[in-house]
Amino acid sequence: MFRDALLSYYSEKAEIITYNYYLAVKRDVDGIHDMRVAIKRMKALFNLLQAAGIDFDAKKRFKHFKRIAKNSGQLRDAQVQCDLMTKANKKQKRDLSGYEAYLANMEEEGFQQFRKFSKCDPLSKLKGKKKIISHTLKISTPVRAETMSRGRFINLLNNLIMAGRDPEYHEENLHKVRILSKEIHYTFEILTGCLGLYEDRTEFPVNIKKVHSVLGKWHDCEVCLDLIADYAAQSGEGGKGTPLDSFARDIRDEKKRLRDKYKGAVAEFIEYAVVF
Repeated sequence: MFRDALLSYYSEKAEIITYNYYLAVKRDVDGIHDMRVAIKRMKALFNLLQAAGIDFDAKKRFKHFKRIAKNSGQLRDAQVQCDLMTKANKKQKRDLSGYEAYLANMEEEGFQQFRKFSKCDPLSKLKGKKKIISHTLKISTPVRAETMSRGRFINLLNNLIMAGRDPEYHEENLHKVRILSKEIHYTFEILTGCLGLYEDRTEFPVNIKKVHSVLGKWHDCEVCLDLIADYAAQSGEGGKGTPLDSFARDIRDEKKRLRDKYKGAVAEFIEYAVVF
């Protein structure tokens, strides 16, 4: 039954969040990543429940999950940027010790913020969510849930297609597509796994993942350039010809390369998706 499937999906993601939360408070990189991805999947579920015509306030029910994501954000960003710097500087081996210390300080601040937040026992705020979802699902019918859920998915898909067709590839639309493509991916996952919809569209997850994966890396480069600029303003480093300037130039080139790669990925996805 669709109710059991949706409850099972919720329980699975809640368990992943809980397990990885305890790794995250120990500063585990994979734990933080997996926790935050599961939270995004949970958000897609809550949005779908609200759209399915069920008496369910997604924003209200999601707020405690959102607080976990928000308070782990700086820590995750710093870890991503440390990894990006290491990979980008692997061949050049530039002296970026000052910027490296800047990121280490950012990571420590983020960890202390998350650690302080963890003392409020945020997981205790998640108790009872499954019971609320179970109750709201009891008053919905399979036909209504399927019809309204399908409508939400198509609406998200159309919004992405419109933004993805921007001939100038404006950055605000790239951000919009990045966010939409993840929710569409996770919503599709729920529709196929819990409601049995679109099971024949096996290539869909692959095609949509190409879009949000390349845009995720593009966004990482954008954040990196902002952080370089902030560090340069604080330290006075970054003049023309310096290691930091060379690093920034490589990141700008990589950002452009990823933008060009996105053009092909989104065009391929739109061609595939318009036949839904």
